[in-house]
Amino acid sequence: MAQALSGALVLFWKFLPAPHAGLPDLSPTLVALTGVAAAGYATKKGLETNIPTLTGVYPAAAAPGEPIIIRGKNLTISSGAEGEDSSNQVRVLFGGRHVQTVQLPDVKPTATDEIRISVPAGAEPGNPTPVTVIRADGIATEELPFDVIAGGPRITNVSPNTIVIGLDREIVIDGVSFVSEDGQRPSKNDIKLRGRTLRPIGGWGTGRVRARLPDNVRDAEARGFAIPSSTELVVYDDKGRKSRPEPVELVARKTQ
Repeated sequence: MAQALSGALVLFWKFLPAPHAGLPDLSPTLVALTGVAAAGYATKKGLETNIPTLTGVYPAAAAPGEPIIIRGKNLTISSGAEGEDSSNQVRVLFGGRHVQTVQLPDVKPTATDEIRISVPAGAEPGNPTPVTVIRADGIATEELPFDVIAGGPRITNVSPNTIVIGLDREIVIDGVSFVSEDGQRPSKNDIKLRGRTLRPIGGWGTGRVRARLPDNVRDAEARGFAIPSSTELVVYDDKGRKSRPEPVELVARKTQ
C-alpha cells in the first residue's frame, strides 16, 4: 500500500508543475502497484454495497402455516452459466432452527427482492422467532423480529367500529382464517356482537365477512343491545375457535 501511495505521489509531483506537458511516463512497476491498489479499493467498496439486507416482514406476526412476505435487497447474486439458477436460491431461517429454501426470480442483485413464504408448521407460538435470510454464497442478513402466534381466526379491522344504529346497515369484518375456503360456511362459523349472533350477508371469505346490523334502536334493544354502549365483536372459525374480542361502540342515530 505504501508503494502504491509513493507511485501516486510521483505522478502528482511530475504532473502538477507542468500540466500542459501531459501525463508523465511512469515505470511499469509503479503503474501496476497503483492499479492494484485501485482495484482492491473498488472490490472492497463493491462488497460493502452488495451486502444482503432485510427491509421488512409483513405481517410482523402470523400463525404456523399462514403466508408472510419478506422484503430485502441484494438477496441474489450474479447468475452463473446460462441455464443455471442456483444463485437465486436462498434459505430462510425462523428463530435459527426452522429452515425453508426458496427460489427467487431472476432479478438484478441490487433490486428489491420479495420472498413469499409460509410460517413453518413446527414454529411454536409465543417464542421469539427472528427471521434471517442466507444468500446462495453463504452471506446472511441481519435478523428481523417476527412473532409466531397461535392459530385460529383473527380480526384485523372492523368497519365501522362505531356503529350508528339506524344509519349503518351492515358491518364489514376483515381478518385471517375465518374459513378454510372462500364461500364455505360450516355450522361452527359465527359472528357475535355482545354475545348476540349477527347474520352474515353473502358467503364467508377466508379473510372477510359482512354481517347485518339491527335496523333501528327499538330492534337493537329488543335483541338485547344497550344503546349507547361499548361492547365486543368476536368471530368463530369453521373449527369453532374464537377470535380475540374487538371493541366496538354502539350509538343511536341523531335526529334533527
